Amino acid sequence: MEIDKGIHALGFEPTEDYIRETYGEGWVKRQSNPSSAPAGINQGGLSFAENSILAGAVASRRADMETLTRIAETIAADYQDVLGKRVQQLLAYAEESGDLETFRQRLNELLAEGPQQDTVDAVTHATWASRLMGMFRAQR
Repeated sequence: MEIDKGIHALGFEPTEDYIRETYGEGWVKRQSNPSSAPAGINQGGLSFAENSILAGAVASRRADMETLTRIAETIAADYQDVLGKRVQQLLAYAEESGDLETFRQRLNELLAEGPQQDTVDAVTHATWASRLMGMFRAQR
């Protein structure tokens, strides 16, 4: 919904098909009051400068989201290196244990060991990267 507001503030209107696909049936377009202002001037109560600022903020947020998506995709692609060993251990425990109680006991032993250092390092680096991105964004 926030994305829809931002796109609307940039001067775009959704189609009726988009509204139906996104929000379902049951919506009727309300009648708008004719405006005496020319098209594009002070639409939605925003001045040209406010529209420009909003457009810049939307573009900046989009760039940040794309960066976060790339970081998440990189981490997801490396899941085998980061989490693969633990997942393999869990699968082996599940296959070895003949009952739920034995599996639960093996899980408790695994949890007592704590996380593997490479997993901690990967999460630390991802956290550091997201904090750094937040600091850069705050400086803009």
